[in-house]
Amino acid sequence: MATKVVSIEAGKRICKICVTEKKGKSYAVTDSFIFSTPDGTVIDGAIMDPIVLGEKVKVELRNRGIAATNCVFSVNSSKVASRDVDLPVAKDDQIKSVVATNAGEYFPVDISKYAVSHSVISRTKTDSHVLVVAVPQLVVEGYTNLAEVTGLVCESIDFSVNSQYQVLKGVPGEDVTMYVNIDPDSTMVTFIGGGELLLQRSIMTGGDEMICSYMAAKGMENEEYVNALETLSTDELPDNSRNYDDSLGRVAGVITRALDFFHTSKHADKEIGKVVLMGSCCHLNGLKNKVAETLGKEVLYLEEVPELAGLANSTNGISVYINCLGARLAPLSFLPKDYLDRTGQGKKKGGITEIYGFVVLGAALLIAIVLCATQLIPYLSNKKELKSVEAGIVEYQHAEDEYKAYVTYTKGDEALQGFVDKSVNYNAELLDFLLELEAKMPSSIVFLSANCDAEGVNLNVTVPDFAEAAVTLRQLRSFDSIDVLSVSPMTKSGDSGATLVSFTLSCRYPKPVEETTAAPEETTAATEEV
Repeated sequence: MATKVVSIEAGKRICKICVTEKKGKSYAVTDSFIFSTPDGTVIDGAIMDPIVLGEKVKVELRNRGIAATNCVFSVNSSKVASRDVDLPVAKDDQIKSVVATNAGEYFPVDISKYAVSHSVISRTKTDSHVLVVAVPQLVVEGYTNLAEVTGLVCESIDFSVNSQYQVLKGVPGEDVTMYVNIDPDSTMVTFIGGGELLLQRSIMTGGDEMICSYMAAKGMENEEYVNALETLSTDELPDNSRNYDDSLGRVAGVITRALDFFHTSKHADKEIGKVVLMGSCCHLNGLKNKVAETLGKEVLYLEEVPELAGLANSTNGISVYINCLGARLAPLSFLPKDYLDRTGQGKKKGGITEIYGFVVLGAALLIAIVLCATQLIPYLSNKKELKSVEAGIVEYQHAEDEYKAYVTYTKGDEALQGFVDKSVNYNAELLDFLLELEAKMPSSIVFLSANCDAEGVNLNVTVPDFAEAAVTLRQLRSFDSIDVLSVSPMTKSGDSGATLVSFTLSCRYPKPVEETTAAPEETTAATEEV
């Protein structure tokens, strides 16, 4: 890990950056600042346009003369899924294996599209309390792309819950503290007691409502968001104080609901000692008093907590940059292996660990050589036999090709025959039937309609009288083109001067005789005796 690292937290409205430098076993903050996020580049903690945002970060770092090679990110997004699980007491590597194996059961998502990591929150004699976090791979990819655009190597991508916990877990005391992190886009409420993360709630409501109301009243542009935030954090209440108070009440209300949820959880028997405000919007005018009034509890700013007085020599900014600071301490990491390999982070180097690794590798190599030697002769024999078999396969390859060609031909022949069979039908006899009608029917017959199908023809016929009907039937029975003739009952219409006889004929074509193959007669040849 590099000595000087740029810690970045990207939000929809603002981006926070602090530069930390390792000093012995602790870290010192050498620089920190906030700038307005370019429109549309970050949505719900996901990087939508790494090029535009990356160029902006480069400009901000260059303007402040900050030179660094590495960075870490803290992600605050509703797209990130987290879950507390209790596992049996085990070593870290075993816990990692268990989490990887059961990740699909922890989250109702397609886990193949997520990067999963974990942090051990606490251990007892019987179990391990573990925070398991899943981040969409597309979100991870957005941050690695952002790092590449800025020209920095990403050491880790942390989840904001873990980032905060790494800073706050060191605060002594057994009482439960309710930490409320208020940013423009969201409010995160975390309950910690005795150094253990008990519960965390993320709410997509933050200080944005108060700030945007103030900006609209002042006619300010989006680029002036940071100026509005700083003004509201230092000056008196704005002119539109009524609207501002209403917004404060709504934010205090969501914080109250988080507390109510805690009282219905498995920790309902625990009492809340104090409430601590932090985040970039925690100092908005009137917010502290409103929260204290609504909750009926003592409320402090994070920098007012005595135990954090000397943290990272930056108590004045710890409220705002707590996620950035925590991401440097003990981050989760969701970086894919290909990125680690590409940036040279895939292999750890150094001192005794590296030497020990070479010793173990050498011993393993020696054992492998011995084992290989004992199996060398059988291996060579089997290899020779394998080559012989492979040669035989090549020799008969043409037979397989011929067989495949035959199968293809057979299928094509069958398909063609099926087409021929379907194309042959009894309507082929229709022409012969029509020719016979023209030649043999009396001229007085009238065909009202005809219905042709594959088996024959149905005709609706009228003739002048019953005598002509008899002639018609007699002629039809002489047709070679039909085999079966059916006649409906005849009806007579009209008066004695002009009558018509109507009836229906059903003419069926002859069915072809199915071809059969006669078995050859058996003959017995006489045997002449010589």
